[in-house]
Amino acid sequence: MSDRLVTAPSSDPVTVDELKAHLRVTTDEEDATLASYITAAREYIERQTGRALGEQVRETSADAFPRGNSIPLGFAPVVSIESVKYIDPDGVEQTLTEDSYLEDTRSEPGHLVLAPGKSWPIAAQIPSSVRIGYKCGIQASATMKQAVLFLAAHWAEQRVPVNIGNIVNDIPHSLDALIWSNRVLCP
Repeated sequence: MSDRLVTAPSSDPVTVDELKAHLRVTTDEEDATLASYITAAREYIERQTGRALGEQVRETSADAFPRGNSIPLGFAPVVSIESVKYIDPDGVEQTLTEDSYLEDTRSEPGHLVLAPGKSWPIAAQIPSSVRIGYKCGIQASATMKQAVLFLAAHWAEQRVPVNIGNIVNDIPHSLDALIWSNRVLCP
């Protein structure tokens, strides 16, 4: 299975002005660069936690319907399932009717669940023949905002991925702690 972003959130959890205040930057010369660090930090933290920060549309794809009755979706929290499409054995795209499945939006991650008394259709034996479009995301918590701020600030201050001539130690209860405390754990 794979998951991809279809529509990004309309805004990031941290603004350029918030990052500039954190960095004590007073000029506007690097606003575009700082904005890109914020977006990259949000994306990194989303992948690390399995949590979507801000409402977005994603698509989970699979090579077939499962033998069981549910398909886990990639990011939490799931707000709604927008569509379930599949390629039938004749190579024609079909849409699964809404009465064929249930939306499990309470679990993390959410699931597409086969409705009682229904069975999965046969999908073509090709890669990504089953595609589930879903809306997900939440407003970032204070810890998630702080994680985005820490990471974006780190990238703004350390423009290259190496540190030469300094003794470097992680600060306890910092970025990793913020990220790990917000992870979606799969059973």
